[in-house]
Amino acid sequence: MVTARALDPRHWRRSTHALLAVAVVLAIAALVLLASLTTGASTAHQLQSADPEPTLVIPAPGVVPVSDSAPVPTADGLAQALDKALSDPALGMFTGRVTDALTGRELWQQGSTVPMVPASTNKVLTAAAALLTLERDAKLTTSVVADTAGQRGLVTLVGGGDPIVSAAPAGTDTWYRDAARISDLADQVRKSGVAVTSITVDISRFGGPSMAPGWDPADIEGGDVAPIQAVMLDAGRTQPTDYDSRRSTTPALDAGRALATALGVDRKRCALTRPLRRRNPLPPCSRRR
Repeated sequence: MVTARALDPRHWRRSTHALLAVAVVLAIAALVLLASLTTGASTAHQLQSADPEPTLVIPAPGVVPVSDSAPVPTADGLAQALDKALSDPALGMFTGRVTDALTGRELWQQGSTVPMVPASTNKVLTAAAALLTLERDAKLTTSVVADTAGQRGLVTLVGGGDPIVSAAPAGTDTWYRDAARISDLADQVRKSGVAVTSITVDISRFGGPSMAPGWDPADIEGGDVAPIQAVMLDAGRTQPTDYDSRRSTTPALDAGRALATALGVDRKRCALTRPLRRRNPLPPCSRRR
């Protein structure tokens, strides 16, 4: 027997709605459970496949004392080791001399009395001297300080020995890889709140002549050398991205003028100076290499 209530459409709708609600709840529960299992498995996989911690690198000494058991160098031994290699015509005219550092005895020579221009071989000696003198983690810091005892608005760019501070804008490559940027210093000065009206450049970190004996000033224009100062803009290169760029006679002043431009200060209001007696370092207005 079929009752009238069973045929009532309103009863069907209520039953259907209840069934749909139960189905939706079950579906949501299933999705939550599935997501939990999937996420857990993914997390476990990530934990299992994580890269191991990098091994701590301990630098090995590049220059070490000779062992007492090392063979004593001989003239014949050096001749056998060097003569064949140095006979390569691609080397051009080659001269040199090897001396026993312990006894002072000459062990090998080739044209050692012929005057030659050392050229870039001096770079090897310079690099060796730096490695023997400086710590492995030594940094060259270029900083900006404010004059707290004199003219308001005056800041000083203090050179710390970095010859390749770059004027390249942020986001562009520098000629020398990973060079410190004037734009970084300018950003830090602006954040310090100092209203800059003039800039001086302190190059007192380096003493003595800025040009080596025998350097020809004409080589500055030729792009071979620049005066060595405690801060230098792009190593004195006037067109930093041009391989054959000529060099500047005022690389430190150029760095100060580049900072002035970045801060919106008249470039004419920039000059070299002696160290200030009282200075506020405007932390953290510095850039290291």
